Amino acid sequence: FAYCYENVGDMPGYVTEKIFDAMGAGCGPIYLGAPDVGELIPDECFIDRRAFDTEADVWRYLNAMTESDYKARQKAMQSFLKSEEAKRFDSENFGREVAQIIFKDLAT
Repeated sequence: FAYCYENVGDMPGYVTEKIFDAMGAGCGPIYLGAPDVGELIPDECFIDRRAFDTEADVWRYLNAMTESDYKARQKAMQSFLKSEEAKRFDSENFGREVAQIIFKDLAT
């Protein structure tokens, strides 16, 4: 598992490479950041740090996780990363979006 805390918290839609790097490495993300992350990435792909009061609570949750729960989470992460939904976060899409903004600015 890896802690994936955004540099900016509570900004809807602000999901950076942190959670994707962890998932791509097969490391379960413990995520804190965008309040709407569950609308962008399936809940079974990450552990929402907001669901826990303390780090000790996170630790207890991780230690209580069964092997089958862990494997299901791994499978969900890999399925998501291969999905069409994940493509909106890839570098190619990001480059297109930046280029569109630049072209729009240049046209005004």
